[in-house]
Amino acid sequence: MHDVIDTRFGSIRIAHPSGTFAPSPATRVMVKAITDPARALRGQGLDWGCGTGALAIAAALSADVSHVVGLDISEDDILVARRNARDSGVASKTAFYLADSYSPLDPEGQRAVDEIRSGVWFITANPPASEGDDGFTFRHRVLAGATDFLVPGGMLLMQALSAYGPERMSRLLDAYPHFLYDGVVASTPFVPLDLEQEPTLLRQLQDYVVEEERGGPPYQFHDPQGVAIIPAAEAMARYRTHGIPPMARWEVHQLRWVPTLAAPADRAAGDRPG
Repeated sequence: MHDVIDTRFGSIRIAHPSGTFAPSPATRVMVKAITDPARALRGQGLDWGCGTGALAIAAALSADVSHVVGLDISEDDILVARRNARDSGVASKTAFYLADSYSPLDPEGQRAVDEIRSGVWFITANPPASEGDDGFTFRHRVLAGATDFLVPGGMLLMQALSAYGPERMSRLLDAYPHFLYDGVVASTPFVPLDLEQEPTLLRQLQDYVVEEERGGPPYQFHDPQGVAIIPAAEAMARYRTHGIPPMARWEVHQLRWVPTLAAPADRAAGDRPG
């Protein structure tokens, strides 16, 4: 099995055998952001949770990008990512290693990651939703570890579903005050979440209902017309009663690491989500 993803540098063919990560709408909108001329990616990059390699490969197609390291917890995904990079002609500009978050699980990967510490111009991340909490844990891990790698002013491009809402994103930024928030730089239209075909999405929605019951910020799903904003509890009730899936957008958020940035209370209003 494979998917073809169009970029401004040409099409890339991403194989994803059974049991490996298949490119999703979130993958495609991330590729769009990565290859947008406005990003002007350059130098060394790091792809957190690289899956089968689509984001690292798309970035490596740019002549201004010298090297991209991809990290993932799935050994099968890493093996396929290496093959995909060879097939796309960027094997010499990419390297993929088995890792838990930013920590490689073998000596070769550890050496490679140590070599790029404090020298990375951009990080890409398409994290899955974490389970058993508000879904944001992996995004906290992305930001917490990014500062060990980014150069001052370095860019982080991270996917997050619009349903998380601006309050949750704002809380994330408050926890890491030295990131300047540039906003949403790429987005899909509102799309229905296929809870029937994707049981993981249904489990996540159940987690979000529990999170609201615990007093967390309400999630912001949309009705089928993409007009009314509804919390996770109502989205679940509509699905259970009428089979109507909630809608949301896959969004790419851009942040820059600025070590001298002031505390959140001193930031301009334009630097906050929403």
